[in-house]
Amino acid sequence: MIRNIARAAKTQHVQEVLEKYAKKFISIICGNEDMDFVVEVLGTMVNMDLEEEWAKYLSSPQLLDFLQKHLVVGYAEDDVVLESIMLVGTITSCEQIAKMIANTLIIQLLHTLLSEKQEDDEMVMQIMYTFYRLLLFKATRTIILNKTQAVNFLLELLQDKNPRIRKMADTVLSLVQEYDEDWREEIKLKRFQLHNQEWLSLIENVGDSDYDEDEISDEDSDRMHWADLSDLDGHEW
Repeated sequence: MIRNIARAAKTQHVQEVLEKYAKKFISIICGNEDMDFVVEVLGTMVNMDLEEEWAKYLSSPQLLDFLQKHLVVGYAEDDVVLESIMLVGTITSCEQIAKMIANTLIIQLLHTLLSEKQEDDEMVMQIMYTFYRLLLFKATRTIILNKTQAVNFLLELLQDKNPRIRKMADTVLSLVQEYDEDWREEIKLKRFQLHNQEWLSLIENVGDSDYDEDEISDEDSDRMHWADLSDLDGHEW
């Protein structure tokens, strides 16, 4: 019930009451073997909008150690892993906390999970959102961009069959473009290629064969024009 209240009622009063129990919640998840109960407490913590106040609860390594351990592939059940991923996103609210996270293996573990859980759409969505949060701060952004292949995974996810995943990947990549010049042009090129994939494929086929203009059908001729360009006005690549 507390988890549902935390999710539904974001009032200042509710958040102040929840904060009073923050240390107790951390103690529970770190010392309780009932994983169903741990999931409920994690879910409550995910909805605690403490922002920078999270820093004082991270002064002890207890919570970060818990998250680091439970993000190891195969260590915990998926529902615990999912809530742990979301909690990383919740607590990443300032540069001070980002530096604390950067001194753990959490980012590398999230990267591994993204690779291992590609068939789990909800897991992928939450990892991408957490990466978005981590990219907002220099300490964690540096690790994501320089010490993982996360951007390459995100580029691949632009072609995912799930439109929600494609949209989230695009949003995170837009943030990468804001901060990293090296990736900016590569991301721009990838978007352009995807938008015009059919056209580029046809051009490649023409280049690989002797093409007689007289043999091009009306349908092929239509396809060789820049299709659906009306939505490109104002499009940010």
